[in-house]
Amino acid sequence: MSLDSLNKTLTQFYLDAGVVFDPDDWLERHPYHEASFDEKEEWMNK
Repeated sequence: MSLDSLNKTLTQFYLDAGVVFDPDDWLERHPYHEASFDEKEEWMNK
């Protein structure tokens, strides 16, 4: 399968089976900016 064909197939799959979200709405519901960074070990103490 060529790369172009794969990309078209994957695009069609995600359009058919995926759920499309507006990125701004998603970020409002999932406050990424409040997440801790992986290099900090604070998350291990929870």
